[in-house]
Amino acid sequence: NFFLSMMVGGFLAGIKHKSKLNNINVDFSKYQKIVIGSPIWNDNFACPINTLLDQVKLDDRYSFILYSGGGETKTATKRINNLGNYPIINIKEPKKNENLNAQLDNL
Repeated sequence: NFFLSMMVGGFLAGIKHKSKLNNINVDFSKYQKIVIGSPIWNDNFACPINTLLDQVKLDDRYSFILYSGGGETKTATKRINNLGNYPIINIKEPKKNENLNAQLDNL
């Protein structure tokens, strides 16, 4: 059921579980800006983002958008800061955020 799925997903995110991803055949060198967006579960990245961060070499083209339904993003933000100095936008309750477009323009 939905509640059980949410509990399992939150637990796995909390232990920084890495999901198996299908083969990604994207040449990231073709892009000037790359934004990694992730919902925040249990104050951490969603499991597929944990995998992505292990597979991609980050550089100054990257930035992050973290969105939560109202919970904290401190752990995920700290993890990004440990990786380097990347722009981060933290969005709580995205459906209620009236300034979302202005925030995205700053990336």
